[in-house]
Amino acid sequence: MGNIRYLLENVLPWPTSIMFYLNKRRWDALARQNPFYYVYSKPVSEQEFWDSGKTDYEKFVSGDALLNSVLQPFNERTMLEVGGSGSNDKIFCR
Repeated sequence: MGNIRYLLENVLPWPTSIMFYLNKRRWDALARQNPFYYVYSKPVSEQEFWDSGKTDYEKFVSGDALLNSVLQPFNERTMLEVGGSGSNDKIFCR
């Protein structure tokens, strides 16, 4: 499989749409195996994964005066989390 993947990714001139499709299939398969690991990129329990949203909020958002002055109250706003599986959404809704 490694040689085929190398050919597909590095040698053959595949259109972007085909590469997107192949990458989507790969990430979908990985997400079925362990979504928390492949989103968070290190082994964590499900509880640690959800707790990481609070940690990220405290680290990057709660002390930011500009974000808080413009976006508060967060629970009355709409949020889109791109590339995650909702660990940040939960804390913003509170």
